[in-house]
Amino acid sequence: MAKSKPTRDKVFLSAKEVEEAIKKLRGRIAQVEELKKDGLPYRDALRVTAEFQIRETIREIYGEKSPEFQEHEQHRIYSLTKTEIAETIAMLQGLITHLEDKKLELLAGKRPAARPHGGQPAGVTREAAVARERPTNQHQARALRSGTDAMAGPTDALGRIRKICTRFHEVARQLRQRRADRPTLEVEDEHDVRDVLNSLLSLEFEGLSTEEWTPRYSRSTKRTDIVLQRERIVIVVIKTRPGLGAKEVADQLATDCEHYASHAACRTLFCFVYDPEGRIGNPQRLEAELTSPSDGHAIEVLVAPK
Repeated sequence: MAKSKPTRDKVFLSAKEVEEAIKKLRGRIAQVEELKKDGLPYRDALRVTAEFQIRETIREIYGEKSPEFQEHEQHRIYSLTKTEIAETIAMLQGLITHLEDKKLELLAGKRPAARPHGGQPAGVTREAAVARERPTNQHQARALRSGTDAMAGPTDALGRIRKICTRFHEVARQLRQRRADRPTLEVEDEHDVRDVLNSLLSLEFEGLSTEEWTPRYSRSTKRTDIVLQRERIVIVVIKTRPGLGAKEVADQLATDCEHYASHAACRTLFCFVYDPEGRIGNPQRLEAELTSPSDGHAIEVLVAPK
């Protein structure tokens, strides 16, 4: 018989902390409500994004060892029927109701219950617990600063990635300029795009690696994505071609989201759609509909050139 996972209840220390958690869950409800709209483009991609972000939000609020996350860590929205959507909203609303009760307790001055498995013991004040967890030497302080820098890093990193991708077409055009003494360099397919992009990224980032896997849509052909290990960013490259337009890009991204949903190296999935022939009719709309910011797992789509 399989052993049950040990659980640890989340202890909220302030009403403000609870209010922030409620706000996140209400954001997920609004996201699911959007799926009700008739004629919504890229609904399957948005459904996959929504179900993943629901799981990630619960993990962020309660922690991986919490009963709440263990109950919902496999949550899926299997279809876009009214019943499926209503069940997901009801689940999220149930969590919100429980949090609202916690908030009232904190506002009334009641002490939060102690965590049962290695949590803060009853009777220990918050100040004492914080003091106990402070770094006791310079080595620990440096480690703490490094962790803070690593969390701040992805924002700046994304800015640099956007700049490189936005100017990628200018680089590709420069490479294929006619030269009298030797052949030009052509960026003809996704492999070429990825190779050039990888070279450009190496000027800005250290420790680039790759993830090789076989998505369902590739007909058994392996695909290679670029991984920024330190920043926990995975870059997916798509080059448009006949038969690969906006709808196909959305379908591919839905599969990519599923693959990287539980990937340890992926905090942000960045999809660079290289569209030199203008096959994406409305690139700004595609970016807006597929980009999904989140504290736990963000998805960003950038189409270039526009």
